[in-house]
Amino acid sequence: MRRLTIAALLGLALILPTAVSAAKAPATGSIALITADPSYGDDIYFASTVVGKYPGYLEPRIVVRCYQSGDLVHAWLDRPEARFWLAGLDNGISQWDLNGGGPADCTATLYLYAVGLGKHNDVIPLDSTAFHAAG
Repeated sequence: MRRLTIAALLGLALILPTAVSAAKAPATGSIALITADPSYGDDIYFASTVVGKYPGYLEPRIVVRCYQSGDLVHAWLDRPEARFWLAGLDNGISQWDLNGGGPADCTATLYLYAVGLGKHNDVIPLDSTAFHAAG
C-alpha cells in the first residue's frame, strides 16, 4: 500500500507542470495566499489575477507543492478559485500523511496551463508565492 501511494504521489508530481514553455507569456499574473497561518490538514485559498490576452486553450491553474527536508511530500493542481487541502489527495493519501504530518515549506505557482486534449502542451508560469505550513 505504501509503495502504491508513494508511486501515485510521484506520478502526480511528474504530471504537474515543472518545465517552462518556450513560448513567451502572453499575459501577466499574480498570486497571494489569503489563508492566515496555514497548517497541515487545513484548507487554504489564494487570490490570483491574470491580465492580458492568451489563447483559449490556456486556462489559469495553481500548483501547490510542499516539501519536508527537501523532499516533495504533497502536490495539488487545481483552478485558482478552488480550495487547496494541505493533506492527502482527492484519491488517496500523500507522503505528507504517511510522514504523520509535521511542518512543510510550500510554494504555490500560478500558471497558464494547456487544458484538454490536442497538440498544445504550453505551461507558462506567471507568478509564485512561498509559505510555511505548520505541522
